[in-house]
Amino acid sequence: MPDKKKIVVAYVEAGMGHIVTAQAISDALKKYYSDKAEVKDVYFFQQQGDVKMVAFEQGLIEQVKLSNKVKGWGNVWFKAMQIGDNPQKLLHDIHETFFKNVKETSFELFSQLQCDIFVCTHYIPIHFACEYKALHPESKMKIVTYVPDNNVHGWWDNRVDLTITNNEKATQFAITTLGFPPTNIKTVPLLAREAIKNATADKQLCRQKFGIDPDAFAVVLADGAYASANMMSCTKELLKTDKKITILAIAGKNEKAFAKLQEKIDNEEIPDNITLKPYRFLPDAYELYCAADIFVTKGGPNAICDSMFMHTPVIVNYCATPIEEYTAKLFCTTYKCGKYIRTKKAIRQQIERWIDNPEPLRKLQQNTLVFDVNSSGEKNIADLLMKL
Repeated sequence: MPDKKKIVVAYVEAGMGHIVTAQAISDALKKYYSDKAEVKDVYFFQQQGDVKMVAFEQGLIEQVKLSNKVKGWGNVWFKAMQIGDNPQKLLHDIHETFFKNVKETSFELFSQLQCDIFVCTHYIPIHFACEYKALHPESKMKIVTYVPDNNVHGWWDNRVDLTITNNEKATQFAITTLGFPPTNIKTVPLLAREAIKNATADKQLCRQKFGIDPDAFAVVLADGAYASANMMSCTKELLKTDKKITILAIAGKNEKAFAKLQEKIDNEEIPDNITLKPYRFLPDAYELYCAADIFVTKGGPNAICDSMFMHTPVIVNYCATPIEEYTAKLFCTTYKCGKYIRTKKAIRQQIERWIDNPEPLRKLQQNTLVFDVNSSGEKNIADLLMKL
């Protein structure tokens, strides 16, 4: 029997979207090819316990927080990407100067891993892998990108052996504009990790799990892991409504935001017609999305994707980068599974209209049914990897 393929799935925290999609790929490989593949999950910047590597990842997290908190910050970064009209050269120069020590430590990690296939959902380890392979032509390592966003930007490296996207428009843009070889890029459906597949998508059962009134109109709000965009301000606006409503506010890893919400409850500042339920970071947040009638969130691709699989429509209230603008357009305009509403007052007024007349919201919910966990793309990715 031939040796198992050694496949490394690399995890990077820069928002949780890069992690949950990597997890979906790893789960699929272990489920469908455990007899043919030895799968190793690696937290790329934490694996070696190197202080510089850990600090570098923390810097990525801080940039995500700033993009959410400071309007326009993410757009500045994307404009900077175009300096010199060659994003790949710029990425090379940045990591050859300011972060050369991180790049060299990454090379040591690749040397230690000695894998057949390296898979990552973040562009920086992918860039390091391509640079390593260019310096070590003897390496047989295949490099695979899964782009967790709904579009492809110039810092995704086109030297990889395989790039995988989740929609055909992203694939065509990568080929025609970014020079990706057509033979090395594939499109699969949106991913659903194993936890999503095993989750209940029954609204009433999810309401029972979280102790939510089965008859109330329920709104879940989240900003991703760090609650640094509009979750708090939208929650405060919804507290002004005179409608009967349950507000499910996910503060994530933002302890300050959670404490402020809990303080409002403790001080009995919540009107009688409103139930406010704050939450810290929830591994099973997708079941809370399912319990709700509408999910109010920023344009993060993966939280919206989870909500689609739970068949709950969305209101996108903020987009930190062009990536998120594209995501908002895709799900709200193309797929017609939600609305992009930028002002807090308009969000409250729209929700009040749906409470009075739920039919338009039911139509949005009906459109989410096109997203089926049984037809998601992680098995396709596992098949593609094994063909390498």
